[in-house]
Amino acid sequence: MKTTINSYRFYISSENEGKVREIKQYIKEECKVATEIIPLTINHLTDEQKKRYNPVEDGESFLENARIKARALFSIVNAPVIADDSGLEVDLLNGDPGVFSSRYEKTDELRIAKLLNELKNQPSHLKTARFISCICFIDKTGNEIFFNGKVEGLIINEPRGKNGFGYDPVFLYQPMNKTFGELLPEEKQVVSHRSKALKLFLQFLDRYIA
Repeated sequence: MKTTINSYRFYISSENEGKVREIKQYIKEECKVATEIIPLTINHLTDEQKKRYNPVEDGESFLENARIKARALFSIVNAPVIADDSGLEVDLLNGDPGVFSSRYEKTDELRIAKLLNELKNQPSHLKTARFISCICFIDKTGNEIFFNGKVEGLIINEPRGKNGFGYDPVFLYQPMNKTFGELLPEEKQVVSHRSKALKLFLQFLDRYIA
């Protein structure tokens, strides 16, 4: 059991409830540092601060968009911030939807439908894809540090599973023969792209706080 020395607070720069939930859950269950880690969210901002928070994700890479989101919140709170930019890269689509994963269509259902339509009539074994996550951490002095994670898989023809969010129901994680939509939260927490990036972040944070 870890002994709490003090607390360290940082903000999560995201309005994606699924993403925020996964980040907070991972930190709660996997953080091994002695200091109590307290992640704050957009909901902790004042109404005036919320009005000022409007990151424009126009970067050409996950790293650039993670930096944009982190900087947008850091400029408001002037406190440590992390931001995750993540998405799905499909080889047959030359890496699309990529940084446009969340803007591919208006809803998760429409995004999945568009993706499957783009891949129809393609051989199953060629529908290789990967989820990528890039986390940008900005410390209280404004320094930026980046952490990356990815997981390989296949896009299947029909959604399976009700867990997760985004493209999870059509992303098959082959070692377990389950989609991310079929994985339990604790299973996904072990293998996902975001958890891999968060693991590196928490390892860094342990040294940083010490």
